[in-house]
Amino acid sequence: MLPCRSGRLSAGVLALVALACPSPVGGQTLGLIDNISFGITDVVTNPPGGTLQMGTNGNITYGSNLLGTGLGIAGKVQLSGTTGQTVELRCSSNATLTKVAGGSITLTPVIISFGTPQTYAAATPCGGTAVTVLTETLSATASLNIAYLAGQLDIGASSVQGNFASTNASGVPVTLTVIFI
Repeated sequence: MLPCRSGRLSAGVLALVALACPSPVGGQTLGLIDNISFGITDVVTNPPGGTLQMGTNGNITYGSNLLGTGLGIAGKVQLSGTTGQTVELRCSSNATLTKVAGGSITLTPVIISFGTPQTYAAATPCGGTAVTVLTETLSATASLNIAYLAGQLDIGASSVQGNFASTNASGVPVTLTVIFI
């Protein structure tokens, strides 16, 4: 058996890793479509607190004392390979998002879906980059070969208003590992 071949792409807070095993046919790639963004979150009353839960469909549910537009942007990664090829998806269970004005917040748990964006409750929690959470088959339809990533932010007094996004500087990336079998 030949060793696995890997490639890495970092963009914002998404770090992408592609592995092709045992011998890649060729053409396996990962392409970043969108970074994760929760949009602007406002405090309704003090003290701030509660959670923001964004599904891989971008819909956000706000906890107590928080308000926003109800829609964010889930991370989206395009997978390319051979139609009918099996892929294993693994992703880090948490990450750190930042806001432009400074400050950071932990995205945990990170959630994932493949092919179809889902609500927060319907998506699969990531288990770390050593744990396969989804095993999928690549479609001939490119729009069905997209991995969607989102998650939950716990808002506290030190992490109030702002746009927490993976396009802002610093932070710890969500790592998505795709094993092409």
